[in-house]
Amino acid sequence: PSHGTFVAGIIAADRYNKAGVKGIADNVRIMSIRAIPSGDERDKDVANAIRYAVDNGAELINMSFGKSYSPEKKWIELKQCFRL
Repeated sequence: PSHGTFVAGIIAADRYNKAGVKGIADNVRIMSIRAIPSGDERDKDVANAIRYAVDNGAELINMSFGKSYSPEKKWIELKQCFRL
C-alpha cells in the first residue's frame, strides 16, 4: 500500500504540470493489484496476480519484493506466466 503506490506515482506523474515529480511516460494507465495482503509474499499469490494482470490487459508489470528465496520459483518465471 505504500511502496507500490510511490513507484506507480513516479511512472505516471503528469510530465507537463510544472509541479513536483515528472513522470516517465505519457498516457499511462495504472492497474493496481495487491498480491501480498500482509507478511511474506507467497509465490502462488504472485503468480496469480501476474496472471490476473496479463488476462486483463497489462502490457508492462512492475513488482519489487524483498524476498531472498522463492521455494516455488517456477510459478513466477516468465515462461510460465505469459502465453508465448
